Amino acid sequence: MTTPDAPPAPAAPSRRTRWVVAVVLTAVLALAVGVTIGLLVGGSGDDDLPRAEANATAACVTASRLDADEPLPERTDNRLEEPAFWEMPAVHYNAMAAAAEDDTYQDLADASALLGTALNTADSEGMGTAVEQVQAECGDLGLD
Repeated sequence: MTTPDAPPAPAAPSRRTRWVVAVVLTAVLALAVGVTIGLLVGGSGDDDLPRAEANATAACVTASRLDADEPLPERTDNRLEEPAFWEMPAVHYNAMAAAAEDDTYQDLADASALLGTALNTADSEGMGTAVEQVQAECGDLGLD
């Protein structure tokens, strides 16, 4: 029983309205997920570069941050906390990927292999020499 002063209860949405709302929300969610995945997968800044050149550029940009005189600066007691410790293998792997795609970058890959070996054997002098060689190869390629 209702009192004359009480407002009438709102009508429940129809089954069709709920169905349409569910479909629209699902479509919007799917679109948002698709756009996000598209940006994550294809949204790198090197999209205009061929794959090999993009990898070589990444190797050279990273190598430019390394100091040949002090390849692994000892700012902390733990070398794993040094960015250079992680950047050196990145130089090597990017250079190798570039050479795998295009022989133009083989000398860069060879120089980077010396860097990888020096890092694996903890040879500081070898790291410095290898950094110089990689940076020189980057200069020869015009990627410095």
